[in-house]
Amino acid sequence: MKIAIIAPTHKSFTARLLNRKDDASLPEGYFGAPFLSDIIERLLDRGHEVIAITTSFSNSIDFTVKTFHHNKFTWVVVPMRKHAFRFNGFKFGRMLDFYALERKQIMQQLKQYQPDIVHAHWGYEFAHCAIASGLPHLVTIHDNPYVIIRYQKSLYRVFKLIYAALLFKKIKFSSTVSPYMMNYASSNKSQCRLIPNPI
Repeated sequence: MKIAIIAPTHKSFTARLLNRKDDASLPEGYFGAPFLSDIIERLLDRGHEVIAITTSFSNSIDFTVKTFHHNKFTWVVVPMRKHAFRFNGFKFGRMLDFYALERKQIMQQLKQYQPDIVHAHWGYEFAHCAIASGLPHLVTIHDNPYVIIRYQKSLYRVFKLIYAALLFKKIKFSSTVSPYMMNYASSNKSQCRLIPNPI
């Protein structure tokens, strides 16, 4: 099976999956979800082809997609605008258009690779791409934006909450990683399963 994972993936573990001795020549990727290394590795062990698509902060000059391959693993790094609201060169901040530039590039990659299924992590821009792709997909919901905004009061978090709320009702098949998240994750009447992160 060809599986696309749209999620935060970082060179600290993709270098090993790409059979690189060091990660100096790789783009940073998106840090924050090291458990995905185990998920990807187990899928590869089972003989699946895995395309891991992520985003990475880019300067205002280089907005090219970078792709790396090793055996059945492909790592695709899509450039992400650095500023959420301020201009990035001649480009709007990414939150003002809900990651439209980044999503366009991710969607192009999904169209190119035509995976059998798309697994998106977090209920924001990655989930948006999975839903819009028209491909069979699963969204793993890791956080509750209504809880987060109580502790991180910022314009950025307001926009993230609005974004999640707009997408949430469109999610049909989902999983979540913690029992305390089940009430939120299943409140849109989607088919939701509790699947904890690997340890």
